[in-house]
Amino acid sequence: MRRVTAAPRPHAAPPDPTGTEVLVAGPASWNLLVRLDELPAPTPHTVFARSSHHAVGGTSAGKALNLARLGRTVLLRTVLGSDDEAEHVRSVLAREGVRVVEEPSPDGRTESHLNLLDDDGGRVSVYLRAPGEVPAVGASWDVTTAALDAAAAVVVDLAVPALPVLDLAVARGRDVWVDLCTTTTAGRRSTGRGSRPARTSSSAGTGCRTGAASCAPGSTRARGSPCARTGRAAPSR
Repeated sequence: MRRVTAAPRPHAAPPDPTGTEVLVAGPASWNLLVRLDELPAPTPHTVFARSSHHAVGGTSAGKALNLARLGRTVLLRTVLGSDDEAEHVRSVLAREGVRVVEEPSPDGRTESHLNLLDDDGGRVSVYLRAPGEVPAVGASWDVTTAALDAAAAVVVDLAVPALPVLDLAVARGRDVWVDLCTTTTAGRRSTGRGSRPARTSSSAGTGCRTGAASCAPGSTRARGSPCARTGRAAPSR
């Protein structure tokens, strides 16, 4: 039997950055959400799901969608593949009025998570696919640069593909809004350049806040850290 591989889908042309109020940089993913009576214990056993469905995920996609619903003009810089999952993500973002600057995924696959959920708000996230570094060059990067200069607010996730936007904000002297989280992980998340291994994280016991990072020109930071934090952080979520 001969395997047939579908032709890669072309990526959308970069949008016009004019009028951007908020630039958001970071992940957009196509996730499988599975609802359980309770999160599984760390022992071998079988559980039955109460329900399951697919949905757009990724912290940056979530922020962009909610800002758009509040009436803001949002531009999301993210990484998408040339697969069916990317088409689903594009469709949801477009329907909600989020403009997207797409960077092509290095392996052609869109980020994807498996999320296990219970009724008490507990969650275990299994990263099935996550892109590594993408080049900050070309027409899409020019649009990102113009959007950063025009936007009243800049929001950056500290995932590897979004770090060039953080570097650009440092060079421009812009304040950046980031999530400050502590997570329990199985498998180390890379804070340097390169791809991240598949990992699990639990929301139980995490303190996630949104705060401003002041990135003055010439400031120093550890790779993946948000410079010196200023401003008042929002309550933990």
